Amino acid sequence: MRMPRSGVVHLTHRLSSGGVETAIRVFLESGRRRDYTVMTLTTDDGGHPEAVLPGRGLNNPLTYLSQLARLVRRPPAVLVVSLWRAALLGAVVKVLRPRVQLVVFLHNVRYKNRPDRWCHRAALAVSDVVFVDSEAAREALVPDTRQPVRRITFKLRTDVAAVRPTFEAPWYLAYWGRLSPQKRIDRALQLLATMRHREDCRLLCIGTDDGDGDRLRKMAAELGVEEYVEWLPEMPFPSIEAQVSRASFFVQLSDFEGMAMSVVEAMQMGLVPVVSPVGEIRNYADDGINALVFRGDVEELAGRVLDVIGDPQRWRTLHEAAMATWRETPGYTESFSEAIDELLTSARRP
Repeated sequence: MRMPRSGVVHLTHRLSSGGVETAIRVFLESGRRRDYTVMTLTTDDGGHPEAVLPGRGLNNPLTYLSQLARLVRRPPAVLVVSLWRAALLGAVVKVLRPRVQLVVFLHNVRYKNRPDRWCHRAALAVSDVVFVDSEAAREALVPDTRQPVRRITFKLRTDVAAVRPTFEAPWYLAYWGRLSPQKRIDRALQLLATMRHREDCRLLCIGTDDGDGDRLRKMAAELGVEEYVEWLPEMPFPSIEAQVSRASFFVQLSDFEGMAMSVVEAMQMGLVPVVSPVGEIRNYADDGINALVFRGDVEELAGRVLDVIGDPQRWRTLHEAAMATWRETPGYTESFSEAIDELLTSARRP
């Protein structure tokens, strides 16, 4: 497709895997805006060739030159950048085309490395507006910025099907997302191993390997829980819903998070979240009310999970409270589109 002359361009690394990428795909599929174009740095068009301008590869210098040329030749009214390589490119576009409204979208509570920090800080210095996916991201990365900061809700789904418990074994803990060291799936394996005397407990793990898959499979074997873990590849969300309909809990014991999109999805389904209090999770997961919050001791957490397994009414109370947490929250598509409308309106003012 050709670069549009105006409207909104969302520049990111890729469209496969991850919360950022899922949000962009959900927005594309909603058809909410005709003026919304996605530009990637990889060759991935996410199955939307009519709305995506792919690059030539994340590590190919020609990608950056060609995408920069497109943006400078036909500058959009609003350029949204997600993730650090996109942020650097966005900063260059803003310097060359000052009339472009540059939005830096922050999706986590810490920078992963020095290039991440440097590129984001360069983009933030010249940005017009900052979008954040959580209050935790705002507090951690832009507590004193001069630019306006807009919170975009990361409730991506508005039509999630609730799980229907049978209170019969086996009891599944589910996880979906990247198999990344950040997600600490090793803790989930330790949790399962601690409950190993209950042979009716299982872990269902869905996602693409992001550097930790081999280590996790080896660890499962070493802990003696290999036969109780089911590894499934990344799949569309309706397929995830079908797979986890047999689950009762969602487990994500990460070291750090932003909004933690999968936790939100799981709570919408009524899966009881077993989570660490990091990022925005600490603001919406209330221990013993709508979640079981990790306090640093895997054995203690295992005991509380087993207590809930042994008390169906207790599980149902947590299940109902988890769903109620997000019932009245507006969706990402609505929140993002409204924020863009405000930017476009302000850009048209003399």
